[in-house]
Amino acid sequence: MFLDCICGSTTGGLGLLGLYINENNVALINQTLETLTEYCQGPCHENQNCIAIHESNGLDIVTALILNDISPLGKSRMDLVLELKNNASKLLLAIMESRGDSENAERILYNMNPKQLVDVACRAFHQETTEDDDVDDASVEDMVSPREVGHNIWILCHQLSQHNKELASLLKPAESGRDPKTQKAVAYYTSHTAQIEIVRHDRTLEQIVFPIPEICEYLTTDTKIKVLNTAERDDQGSKVADFFERTDQMFNEMNWQKKLRGMCCVIFLTLSVT
Repeated sequence: MFLDCICGSTTGGLGLLGLYINENNVALINQTLETLTEYCQGPCHENQNCIAIHESNGLDIVTALILNDISPLGKSRMDLVLELKNNASKLLLAIMESRGDSENAERILYNMNPKQLVDVACRAFHQETTEDDDVDDASVEDMVSPREVGHNIWILCHQLSQHNKELASLLKPAESGRDPKTQKAVAYYTSHTAQIEIVRHDRTLEQIVFPIPEICEYLTTDTKIKVLNTAERDDQGSKVADFFERTDQMFNEMNWQKKLRGMCCVIFLTLSVT
């Protein structure tokens, strides 16, 4: 109900969110979104349903925060708008987390235009980060990047696409007649998104979708094969524990490979020696 009031939806104008959100209250809205996300996590299905079916129409408000341009705030403080959209997408993902039914996903999709959601993710991919002269380096490091926001929205699309054929078709990289910039963003998100299956304590199987960091491109094939073949299994037959024991070493290798590939002469000499 608080989110409903502060975002002005009691006036019936979800498309006019920008008129109600400003630098003075955006931190409060972000805190509300983060609190609601924590309220869902566990995950707690009762709490998820409480938010999804609440009479304040909260899902429509959160969806509107993602889909709509938050203007005029976005013209002066796009970093705040990106943080808002990021938190909104995380909340919707939390509402759908670890559910065997499609009820909450269908509620989210009810008033959502699938193409508009994909477009928001793709625009974030191409959005250039601008840093004001007044912002110090420490603050810049804390800012969420547009591509990270876009990737979270893409994962939201991925989860919702299991319940919507139109959205599923929009996520396919090879769709003809698509704008080149959109196609580039879709291709990137597709190649940098992965999923694993985990078995929960109640023996249910769940898929976890996550973004692949760009630095993973620098992990060599030899290392991948070595870890796959030499990682030791635990009592349950899992290699996960031993894999995580090696993550620091692999991360250091990726950083080194990234620096190495930035030095063409060194690469040439390395290849010549090998």
